[in-house]
Amino acid sequence: MRRAIGILLAATTLGAVTLTNFFREGNTIFLRLSDGSAQVEWLSDSSFRFSRNWDGNFVQGPAVNPQPVVVSVNETADSLVISSKYLALTIAKQGVLVHAAEPNGAVIMSDLSEAERQDGSIAWERSAPLRARFFGLGTRTDSTVELRGSRMAAKKPFLLSTLGYGELHVAAGDYSFDVARAKPDRYRIEARHASKIDYYFFYGPAPKEVFEQLLLLNGSIARLSPSQFDLLKLSEVPKEAPVLSSASLADAIRSLINGSLSGTPLMALSLDSAPDTLRRRAIQLGSVSPLVSGSNRESMRGTIRGELTAYLTTYAEEARERGLPLLRALPMQFSRDPEAAKVSDQFMFGDELLVAPIYDGRNSRSVYLPMGVWTRLSNNEVYQGRRTITIDAGPDELPLFSRNGAVLPLGSDPMKLHYFPKLGGEFFLFEHDLGEYSQVHAGPAGDFMRLEIESKKDREYEWIVHHIERPKKIAAGESVYSQARDRNQLRQSSWFYDAQAKNLHVRAMGPAGADVIINISF
Repeated sequence: MRRAIGILLAATTLGAVTLTNFFREGNTIFLRLSDGSAQVEWLSDSSFRFSRNWDGNFVQGPAVNPQPVVVSVNETADSLVISSKYLALTIAKQGVLVHAAEPNGAVIMSDLSEAERQDGSIAWERSAPLRARFFGLGTRTDSTVELRGSRMAAKKPFLLSTLGYGELHVAAGDYSFDVARAKPDRYRIEARHASKIDYYFFYGPAPKEVFEQLLLLNGSIARLSPSQFDLLKLSEVPKEAPVLSSASLADAIRSLINGSLSGTPLMALSLDSAPDTLRRRAIQLGSVSPLVSGSNRESMRGTIRGELTAYLTTYAEEARERGLPLLRALPMQFSRDPEAAKVSDQFMFGDELLVAPIYDGRNSRSVYLPMGVWTRLSNNEVYQGRRTITIDAGPDELPLFSRNGAVLPLGSDPMKLHYFPKLGGEFFLFEHDLGEYSQVHAGPAGDFMRLEIESKKDREYEWIVHHIERPKKIAAGESVYSQARDRNQLRQSSWFYDAQAKNLHVRAMGPAGADVIINISF
């Protein structure tokens, strides 16, 4: 039903566009302006699309019709206030400036200038408080992850802010962003060869939640099979995955990081352009890329890639269901850590693996470890977080770290479950052939440590619990596990303690549909 409402302005500012009337149809509020038209279309309680045309025509809505969104529209003397459950959107009657705030009034995004058209370009400015950081703009190769203080063209006009939102500009044009460089308290959006404004606004407030909202627009990627995480021919790369090809490994890493911060859930790294002098390092990087392509079918042999199939299949399903990228830049994973915003050469792969690739001719590098207690997988060494360390890594090592509380599944027969205490952890393992999730949980339980397997299929598991003392007893219900003399003698319902590494290995069968609870006493 259309509801038309007239607006009478007591005064106007010379040269400023004014809002003359508006009406509502479903999720969309249409605005008649003194110079053209605009509209606000709600995709959800946290997301909307804002469009402005100077020719007076309204913009066609998204291809997928969103579910009805409960919003209220209230008029004040100088503005129109459109409120959903999570957002209060204020549109000034003069200048048509857009302001988004939380229901409690906390400002999220705010236009500071009216959009201007000149010489085939459209430009306007928005607030950039000093506490805010900004990321994105596509698969950039520059070394700056955090955009404040820079001006650059956008490979993809998606901007992510630590104020809790992402904005994606979809009107045709060549976009550039001046992010607090010319003016320290604002950023400027300029679209050359553009005839209108058309952008989507996604409120999180956390980055992962922003990407979940972006899924409303992009839709789900196709479900990937485990075989698609092998080395692919270029023709086999799914159409949703841009292929990154660069002779510089540093550029490739930056492209992966900035692409993930720009809302691209799936990317493929091509190995064919890697220089011969860094071929081994390029293969290591490919082993922890969402997808990898190349013409040498033997490239991935001997890398961790073969151990990650179940892990990758699980995170690909999360990307399909939630829109989250498989490769996660540190500012996404640790959005409240200002030091993480400065890191342009390391990333999280899923939630459990921190990757610090070697990308030049040296065998050492610095690594920033965010909050937590981190274990280096190659030597089981422990590091406290919130600091930068320097490591050496031989030609055959890809430096990988996992944080306390993580459960990291590797391999398949048996599936090895690395657990890093003492925080509780869990992993939901997607079973591609069943379309269901097996679950594993681990954590302290009073005087015990508890390991739990809820498997959807018959599978043998080997828990590897890092950094603990020798146990006195391990049992599952009334069944007491036996101690093996060495790891090679591990069988079902047995355990081995590696005294040198202080790691406990427990082998258990996970029958389909059963709940296996293993209690460790010390």
